[in-house]
Amino acid sequence: LECPSRVIGAVFINNALFRAKSDLYSNPWLKSFFGWGASKMMTNRKKSLSRMHHPNSIEKILKDDFVKEFEAPTRLPNFLVALVETVTAKEPPYINLFEELLASFPPFPILFVYGKDDTYKPLPSEQAVSIQEKLDTMEPERRTKQIIETISLDECAHYAQHEQPEALAEAIQNFICKFS
Repeated sequence: LECPSRVIGAVFINNALFRAKSDLYSNPWLKSFFGWGASKMMTNRKKSLSRMHHPNSIEKILKDDFVKEFEAPTRLPNFLVALVETVTAKEPPYINLFEELLASFPPFPILFVYGKDDTYKPLPSEQAVSIQEKLDTMEPERRTKQIIETISLDECAHYAQHEQPEALAEAIQNFICKFS
């Protein structure tokens, strides 16, 4: 964090902060494989998006006009190249983000919001274990001052902002009200 004194709290939605990528992702041959997979995924964006949405939400949310707007960035020049570079990168800006937030002074509240039915790896349950492991390594005095809340949204997969926007907004608003 460049200016931790300016941060008063953090909310993470459907995140995958704790995905430590192996060196396998850096193999040059994987770039062509990921490029192939991504281009196949782009051919039917509605189908690929439906895999990340709760079955009860698909017909309500994934209307043709929504999918068209959602896929608009994929039509930009060099999108596929940028996507492959992102997938194969070790993601240095994010690997230690949670640790940096925990090390900030004074500690500030952090909210994690997940869909209960999210299948995106790492799973929310795996991330909860990772969060707890990081908290367990903190000094006891600091740990008692650190506030972390986790909320799981019912009938929600990976895109809480699409599937449960009202519940997500309420969770964030309630969280902010507690600490403002």
